[in-house]
Amino acid sequence: RRQLREPFRRARLIIFDKDGTLTHCDGCFGPWMEDLVAKLQRLQLINRPEQLFKVMGYDPVAHAFLSDSPLTRDPNTKSMRRFAEEAWRQTGGTRPLEAFTEEFMRVTREGPENDIWHIDKAYLTKETLHFCGSRIPELFEALQRNGTKVCICTSDERYLTTHTLRTVGLDQYFRMQERGDA
Repeated sequence: RRQLREPFRRARLIIFDKDGTLTHCDGCFGPWMEDLVAKLQRLQLINRPEQLFKVMGYDPVAHAFLSDSPLTRDPNTKSMRRFAEEAWRQTGGTRPLEAFTEEFMRVTREGPENDIWHIDKAYLTKETLHFCGSRIPELFEALQRNGTKVCICTSDERYLTTHTLRTVGLDQYFRMQERGDA
């Protein structure tokens, strides 16, 4: 039973980011990214998946996001726009970008593949979610003993965050979630 070090002993509230701080995102969001690109190909919105992977900072061979991936740092709406811009380039960019983006978002939300941006809970399992550090559960136990409140801040939708915390066994420590972007 380890004790918290300064300045953690004096902290009243600590805000955590989820992906890349508490849990690695490659194991769950990598397969989602690969499925998403396959759906974009079926919808004939892209024709060079390797270029889309490059723009989005994902290595499909290693099944891993690069450290500077916009998917791991940008709000979801900004990432969706990057997908649309790359699709626009791949289709020749003949229509105005804004009109293309609007159609791209409509087709990807309401088209034959339904909402391709939806991340099903099936991607978030005990096998695909891993802590960024082996002592994360121990840290949360120590924070709880210390009376320190914890909050999670993420751009993910609430159902994903709640499911992730429950799956890795950290839900008992969080009373509050704050989303930066839908």
